[in-house]
Amino acid sequence: MDDMRGCGSPAGTETGRRPIGIGVDIEEVERWVEPKVDLHVLFTSGERSYCDSRGRPAEAYAGHWCLKEAVVKAVAGVALISPRQVEIAHHPDGRPRVAITVRGLESIADWIHVSVSHTKHVAVAVAMLFPAPPRVRGGTEITNGTDTQDRSVVLPDAIY
Repeated sequence: MDDMRGCGSPAGTETGRRPIGIGVDIEEVERWVEPKVDLHVLFTSGERSYCDSRGRPAEAYAGHWCLKEAVVKAVAGVALISPRQVEIAHHPDGRPRVAITVRGLESIADWIHVSVSHTKHVAVAVAMLFPAPPRVRGGTEITNGTDTQDRSVVLPDAIY
């Protein structure tokens, strides 16, 4: 964990920042073949459309549920949320991305790394919450000149 380079997030991992929350979840895919719960309650319409479009929807549902549970566990030290307040979408290249639907906590998703994997039998996901860069006095622009190229991020007014 000493070198988190290449995680692909604005979380500041290139400066050696460490996660402040980690969550892991594992699910049996079989549970999602004929679920005993209403999928409309647990998943958004976008999540259901994505999972239903996959060749093996049960694996996708199991993976999405794992992602939601892992995110809940990763942020538990800073916010209490339910899996229904976590929405899973995807980058154009297929990587999952997270949205938090709790008013005032939406921007925390910018600092969450997630990964999911599954087989025919089980799905597993991990989520890591990284601290936001520190705010500077009198402004919200943070500049990191530790690289050959300066990097800047403008933080929203919400405090994490």
